[in-house]
Amino acid sequence: PSPAQVREGALLLELDGVIVEEQAAIDPLGVLLSGQQPITEYEVRGLVHAIDTAAGDARVKAVVLDLSQFLGGGHV
Repeated sequence: PSPAQVREGALLLELDGVIVEEQAAIDPLGVLLSGQQPITEYEVRGLVHAIDTAAGDARVKAVVLDLSQFLGGGHV
């Protein structure tokens, strides 16, 4: 799923996880056995692409970052 959506003239980036260079593979059996939801990972290139695309879109007047559940980023 994409974290980026255009809403009423703003690009909303809801970052409820971590920013990574490359998403890690998810082990379905490990997730099932742990009973926990894996942490959402957003690739930096996808975020940069969304912002670059918004910069060329006349409908977008602002970028809004929802960091209420942001867990940070590594070395990107």
